[in-house]
Amino acid sequence: MQPSPQPQAVPSRWWYLGGLLVIMVGCLLFILLAFRGIFGLTDDFQRVVLPGRGEVRLASPGTYTVFYEHRSVVDGRVYATGERPPTFRCILRSKESGGHVPLRPTGGGTYSAGSRAGNALFEFKIPKAGVYEFLAAYPDGETSPRVVFAVGREFTKRLVTTVVGGFSLLFGSLIASILMVAVTAYRRYRATGAL
Repeated sequence: MQPSPQPQAVPSRWWYLGGLLVIMVGCLLFILLAFRGIFGLTDDFQRVVLPGRGEVRLASPGTYTVFYEHRSVVDGRVYATGERPPTFRCILRSKESGGHVPLRPTGGGTYSAGSRAGNALFEFKIPKAGVYEFLAAYPDGETSPRVVFAVGREFTKRLVTTVVGGFSLLFGSLIASILMVAVTAYRRYRATGAL
């Protein structure tokens, strides 16, 4: 006598809710990652108020970007200048050796996050870590308006990593949610003929 087939287990409808929760958690994590990544992207930038002389302490060799931060806060003081940067004569030099570091114009990179917004002006590459002096002056010798320059590293790479990581998380959770719902529906249909 043939043994009767075992009845198939019927997945609970709670799995549908589980699929919904997966996409909701994915969306929440995407928002948190985007918020922390984009709004915190410029937190570690070093800022100098110019014209005049300022110092930046660069922790590692490599390529850095100088931004004109037309909306900024430095030492509790708010700076709001025009989006178009003023004309400056700029010099960057090593405080240790006195050697000048070439500043190359760049148009790559803008940001607007919270109380800060900036446009990329220059790039430079340093061979070693150390303290570097930033000197800037108006061509006519004026001392105002005072503006903020921000120096940061790998801005574009970090921005792309944040965006790609966030969207990967979002789409991954969407696919996982769809799979959970589809598999649950299929198994319920096979077991009971209903979803």
